[in-house]
This record gives sequence, C-alpha cells and structure tokens, in this order.
Amino acid sequence: MTSFRAVSCRLFLMSCVFACYEQQARAAEIPLDIITENDSGYSFGRLGIKVGVNNAQPEEYLFDTGSDSFNIAVGMNSSQNGPAWFPTQAGTAISSPYGYMYGDGTYGYLQSDTTVSSVQFYNSITGKNVANYDTSAGLGVALIQASIATQGSLSGNPGQVIPGDTPGLLPDQTYYQDLSWQQALNQGKAPDEGHFYGIVGAGDFVYPGDNGGVPGQLTQTGYIVEANGTATTPG
Repeated sequence: MTSFRAVSCRLFLMSCVFACYEQQARAAEIPLDIITENDSGYSFGRLGIKVGVNNAQPEEYLFDTGSDSFNIAVGMNSSQNGPAWFPTQAGTAISSPYGYMYGDGTYGYLQSDTTVSSVQFYNSITGKNVANYDTSAGLGVALIQASIATQGSLSGNPGQVIPGDTPGLLPDQTYYQDLSWQQALNQGKAPDEGHFYGIVGAGDFVYPGDNGGVPGQLTQTGYIVEANGTATTPG
C-alpha cells in the first residue's frame, strides 16, 4: 500500500552545447518520485519516474539504478492497437519472448525486445512535460507479456504454463504466468506493486544481450541522480 508520495529527487541528463569555441554543460532536470510503501508491518521507499514513449500516455515506472533495461508492461490481453501507453507500432520489429529473471532465477518477466522512436518525461504532480528525446534511430526497450515464476516463488494466482523451451528459464523448473499481475492490467491498474507499469533501468552497466539503461542511451556525456538538493546546494 502506498502511504506517501512526493517529488524530491532529480535525474539530470547531461548534454553539451558549443558556442564561441567554448564547451558548456547543459542538463535536463527530470523529477523522480519518492514512494513509501508498507508491507507486512515494514515501511520502505521506492523511486518512481513518469515516462511516456512514442508520445503516448505516460505512466509511472520504477526507477531502478540496479537494472539496465527499460521494461514496459503490456500483458497478454492487449487489444490489436496495444495499450494506451504503448500503441502498436507498424513495421517495428519485436523479438521472440524470453525470460528476464531475477534473484535465483525462479521469478521475473516474460518479455520481448523492440524499440521506440521517442521518449517523454513528466512531473507526476503537475502533469507537465519536462523533457523530450527523439530516439528515431531506435531506443531499446522490452515489452513485458507476463510476470512469471515457479510455483514456490509465485506471489499471485497461477495462470498458464510458460513453454519450457523459452530462452532464459531454468531447464529443470516449471514457470507459471502470474494471473493476478495480468488481472491488474485488465482492470486498468498498475501491475507491479500496485503502482508501476514496469522498470526504467538506470544502471551504469550493460549485461550481454540487454538493451542498456535509459539515461545511458539518451546521453553521451553522463547523468546524475540527486537527492535532497537545492538550487544552490547539490544533493
């Protein structure tokens, strides 16, 4: 359950402009959301970020500096035109599904790789668009068809069995669709932790086969994640 939400962290994407033979740094300031959740008597914080792709409806994503992939929940029951936050892109290639697993490999996502042609960032409180990026050359993202897990790691109700020959899955395990995750999407609710439509990876690394973190794909000169900063005093 989400009990508190405020914008007090920022992401800076650095770019360079050249004038009068001098190089100057210019940063796009993108607000992050601090989301405090309560579960089983414990309170913990999450960072969120409001993002849209291809000028579609923006949604809240988990901002994860430990991930190197932009994972967007679309589910298995999307209409022919796709969900409002990720409309179908004619002519854009989508890979075969594979397992993107976490921890001991018994839980994660069933997803496919594709690209988007633009990315938009928003202030989640005001709804204002604060930054736009043209990625017409193709920014790598992953479309999540399902949250999946083995029987012992499943947090929701089991749905269909995931084919055992799906790349990325442990060969000696049986994986199930998390039906509760899909049902949340069907009801117009954020499927991850009741608040997120996927993950915006912001890690400063890339594992073989992954798409790469979003900030790293949008800048050639670096980015900063700042907390508790002010206009005169950095965080």
